[in-house]
Amino acid sequence: MNDISDVAIVGAGPYGLSLSATLSSYDLKHRIFGVPMQSWAEHMPRGMHLKSEGFASSLYDPSGQHSLKNYCRELKLPYEEIGWPVPLATFVEYGRTFQRRLVPHLEETDVTSIEREGALFLLTLANGERTRARRVVLATGIRFFEYLPSLLRELPAEFVSHTFDHAELGKFAGKSIAVLGGGASALGFAALAAEAGADVQVFVRDRAVQIFEPPQAKRPLRQRLRAPWTGLGPGWKSWACVHFPLLFHRLPQDLRLKFVRKHLGPSGNWTIKKTIEERVPVHSGLSLQQASVQDGKLHLGFAAENGLRQVTVDHLVAGTGYKPDLDRLSFIDADLRAKIKRQPDGSPDLSSHFEASLNGIYFAGVAAAANFGPVFRFVFGVDFASERIARHLRRTRLIPRS
Repeated sequence: MNDISDVAIVGAGPYGLSLSATLSSYDLKHRIFGVPMQSWAEHMPRGMHLKSEGFASSLYDPSGQHSLKNYCRELKLPYEEIGWPVPLATFVEYGRTFQRRLVPHLEETDVTSIEREGALFLLTLANGERTRARRVVLATGIRFFEYLPSLLRELPAEFVSHTFDHAELGKFAGKSIAVLGGGASALGFAALAAEAGADVQVFVRDRAVQIFEPPQAKRPLRQRLRAPWTGLGPGWKSWACVHFPLLFHRLPQDLRLKFVRKHLGPSGNWTIKKTIEERVPVHSGLSLQQASVQDGKLHLGFAAENGLRQVTVDHLVAGTGYKPDLDRLSFIDADLRAKIKRQPDGSPDLSSHFEASLNGIYFAGVAAAANFGPVFRFVFGVDFASERIARHLRRTRLIPRS
């Protein structure tokens, strides 16, 4: 345990791999831990397509040579900048290829604990090794952050789960499934489960679900001026988020949190529109009030305008999204977590360099969205985050931390 890394990266998804590639280009020695593209490969339904457009779905390397576009061209796979649904399987294998080529030093083991040892951080790995680092970057993605309403948390896993729990949906064939939520993960799961032979119904609090039409690669000038296209979709608000994350960081905290919560609200991927319309009943304006298991079935009660609506199913899948909360990162020592300043939503309060109030710990990806904007809930944010963090790590390398 004599080896000390200047930087340790925890997580090997798009943000962790992109940062590692950037640090290597800066000749910054570091270690990175995790299974490449694990959440994408093991916790998203097989057969799904990304919500992001092709041009907004690349990992980042400073050379610009390892984009999704170049990967597809190399393998003679279909690809379009806009209007081509990116298959999950293609994206996962692209990420793994990116890792093999640019991050061959990845160590495919989990970090099971992070503690403080003097001026250093002590990391314990799943393989039993203990190692030390001066700085740690948390790039765990959505892992650990799946949100389940309190009403459902005490029910057996046989009857209630989260969309994050499922990659293979054939196990639901012939079963009645209630899907809670109207976002991309909920509607995407519902469509694919229906195609796998499940009897699926969707329940949402809003008056309707939103599934937009396929985007147009070529739009009239008037439309482009009214709503410029960005990696988050069309619109001036999205354009500002993409181009000015540091300005977003300077906004009042309550305004930032409200914007991240409201902007780009729940909506489904256009690729599942036909399946949802033809095969999946959507019940809107319903709020879950009761949930219990009786006689081997899950009994649900939804508040509706005309009273309580009762539904009986075999299983409920919560497509209720993800909420970055530091307390969910239980592998970080409790005393360390207590020293990290938080925002009201439980996410870390970060400096303009993605560094937490506890010097030497950085957060990238969805955990940084409340600080820098909704773009960091998507792959499209990897460019800015990787460069911003890498430059700060390069400037401050080998500086002891107290």
